[in-house]
Amino acid sequence: MADPAPRTAAEHVRADAPRAGGPRAVRRTRRVVVAVLVLGLVAAGFAAFAAVPLGRRFYLLEAPVLYAVAAPACWFAATVLYSVAARRVWGHRVWVIVVVAVAGALLCAAGAVLASLVALVHSGPPEETVAAEVAPGGRHVLVAESYVSVIDPSCRVYLRERGGPFSRQVVVWDRQEAPCPERMEFAGGNRIRIVEEAVPGRDTAPPLTTTFDRRRMSVAEELGGW
Repeated sequence: MADPAPRTAAEHVRADAPRAGGPRAVRRTRRVVVAVLVLGLVAAGFAAFAAVPLGRRFYLLEAPVLYAVAAPACWFAATVLYSVAARRVWGHRVWVIVVVAVAGALLCAAGAVLASLVALVHSGPPEETVAAEVAPGGRHVLVAESYVSVIDPSCRVYLRERGGPFSRQVVVWDRQEAPCPERMEFAGGNRIRIVEEAVPGRDTAPPLTTTFDRRRMSVAEELGGW
């Protein structure tokens, strides 16, 4: 029986190479997945903090307490995930895991304190919708919302878009220690007219008007004042 032909160098390389889908490939995939999850949770925490002030602009997304609590929760989840997976997935030493876990715990604690302050600053007093006036075409609406400033009833009028979760808003009229306007309306084109409620013993104030930019969602002048 003839001896088998010797293998070439290329055949030796192919024979010694790790098989696709072998243990090394599985470990590599696991490391990438866990790393993406940890970094994603950390990034989600910072994104939650960034979303707090944006909620005042995008009124349908306004939930400062939820976003502020979500930030330390994401960082805590990232710390726990790393602590559990670091030894088994990456083979990190124990002291490295302890240092990262302590740093993550401190970040979560600081985030919780900062979350309370951010939620307190951006939540503002609770507002109650008193009246609404929809523009012709239905793409914008004026909304009067009453709130309490310290102990005095006050009112604020918003101009809002009506176009989905990222609809914007801007303050048109704001007055503390005063009732909501007697009438608010779209006065044609991009003009807004506010008629304040008459105060006993004072002359009737003339209607206040301003204009708004549909693209930038801004007003030429905020009416009312203090």
